[in-house]
Amino acid sequence: MTLMSEPAAPKVGIVDTVVSMDLDLPANASGVLYALGGFSGGLTVYVTDGAMDITIKVNDKIVGQGQVPTAISLHFTTNESFDIGSDTSSPVSLDHYDLALFANNGTIGQTVVRYPRK
Repeated sequence: MTLMSEPAAPKVGIVDTVVSMDLDLPANASGVLYALGGFSGGLTVYVTDGAMDITIKVNDKIVGQGQVPTAISLHFTTNESFDIGSDTSSPVSLDHYDLALFANNGTIGQTVVRYPRK
């Protein structure tokens, strides 16, 4: 899924969210898992050289952990998008700015975004 307008997109990075993704990634995994916004402001979760900084669970067992900072509680931009598997508008991260779409080289299946209650 690509090019979902930001106002219609899940509020990842704006409110507490849990994103669950069914992934089949190769050992040398690289590419965007999801991105919201663009160069002027946004959030992206991506894999590079087979690693990423988030909590990864396999069969409910934690196999990796890290932090994703919370962004400001406003829209990132008004002309960017939410994408799964690539970053179609301007790149969110300088880490993959020169890689254009930075399409994921694995398979992304069902993606669920939940907003946990406090």
